[in-house]
Amino acid sequence: MPQGFSAAPLPGDPNFPLYLQQVSNALGAIDRNLVQRARRADNLSFFPKLDWQATAADQLTFVYNYSRFNSPGGEITFNPVATFGAEALPNNFVRDHHASVHWTHTFGPAILNDVSVSFLRDQQIATPSGLTSPTLGQIEFFSPSFFELGNPTFSQGDNKEFQWQLNDHVTYVAGRHTLNFGFDFNRTHVTDFFPGNFDGTFAFSSPASFALDRYSFFNQAAGTPTFPFTFPYYGFYVQDKFQVLKNLTLDFGLREDFQVYPQPRSNTTVGDPLVARLTGQFPNQYNRLAPRVGFAYQPVSKTVVRGGFGIFREILDGINYESSVIANGLASQQATTFVPFNSALAPNQQTPVFPNSLTNTSSFGAGSNLSIVDPSFRIPYVLESSLEIQRELISNTTITVGTMWTHGVHLLASSAYDKNLVPPTGTTTYYVCPAGVGQGTPGSPDPSPAVCGGSPTPHRILTVACSPRAA
Repeated sequence: MPQGFSAAPLPGDPNFPLYLQQVSNALGAIDRNLVQRARRADNLSFFPKLDWQATAADQLTFVYNYSRFNSPGGEITFNPVATFGAEALPNNFVRDHHASVHWTHTFGPAILNDVSVSFLRDQQIATPSGLTSPTLGQIEFFSPSFFELGNPTFSQGDNKEFQWQLNDHVTYVAGRHTLNFGFDFNRTHVTDFFPGNFDGTFAFSSPASFALDRYSFFNQAAGTPTFPFTFPYYGFYVQDKFQVLKNLTLDFGLREDFQVYPQPRSNTTVGDPLVARLTGQFPNQYNRLAPRVGFAYQPVSKTVVRGGFGIFREILDGINYESSVIANGLASQQATTFVPFNSALAPNQQTPVFPNSLTNTSSFGAGSNLSIVDPSFRIPYVLESSLEIQRELISNTTITVGTMWTHGVHLLASSAYDKNLVPPTGTTTYYVCPAGVGQGTPGSPDPSPAVCGGSPTPHRILTVACSPRAA
């Protein structure tokens, strides 16, 4: 909250001075946030380049790109912003360095080699708006409409990415064949600092409860805010451009590329060996062959028909990997607490007292959700084909008519109603267990009818037996 806010006991008299002051402060905080905030986007870039013809057969190119982007209040890019007050609009700051050396060498009329080495450093920083205390957590209220004050969970972050890249490309001409082959290597290291909800979130049911400091609930996160990981990328390719006839050329190509993400830390505290094993693995995929074919045909003078078909495989973004393994159920990685408002106590006797967060997080429990990547998970790929006809009408005038068809396979589904999902088969069984049995605590017995059948307690264990989903 803005400076000057302090928790007050619930008054019996609506004219109680401290109550009136709190109402005034609350209305003032809302009113100050219902404004248009001027937003800037300043970008400074340098991109010097040096070309050097060292010998008749060697050419070198040196490139350095620098970009500095600063946008106060610009972390949210859409406009207008309907749900965030002015003080909840964080700042966005980005710095990029990219340097590369490119060397082309001609070995003779039939062989050309092209090699490059590059380094990239990218840093993306989010900071609070500065319009309120930087340690103030997120404040939400839902009536008459959803609204946020304070510093949202995404207002603090520092993501650093470092990349080393090596590429080599060889062109070899042999008769009617032009062969192209080579490899790409990329080593990426990411250090992501994201404290998220470490300053806590207060939720209010109405502006009136906000004025009285009577929050509905408070939640806060703790754990490890920094997530570092390193992963290499490898790509290999070969292509043959074959001039079958004077008026017909065929292209055949094949590419294989893959990433190698590190295996995540296993959670052995869940009491289930299968779940423990699944939390400690990530399904890297290596069978990613991507063939491509194409042609260019001149059936008659001044008319050319071109077409092709290929498979183009997607790669898994590093942030998706991080999101998939960071929620492993270990309190050292992610811990949370949920505190409802105690209506038997005055606002200034609550734990915590609004607008303060909890400083002692030792009692926080591990996240209630586990993030497990299915071992049969398939990264999406795209089937793509194209066809075009080019015709020279008159001198210096050409008309082209073309079409393209694409089809995505194994698209990531975000809803149970997505038509691409194949429903899992199996059964769901509930066992009613006595307290302390089968609750996922170390050493507790596994739930089974023999152990916990028939006990009239509210503790339930849900087991789902599913067959592997079809690819």
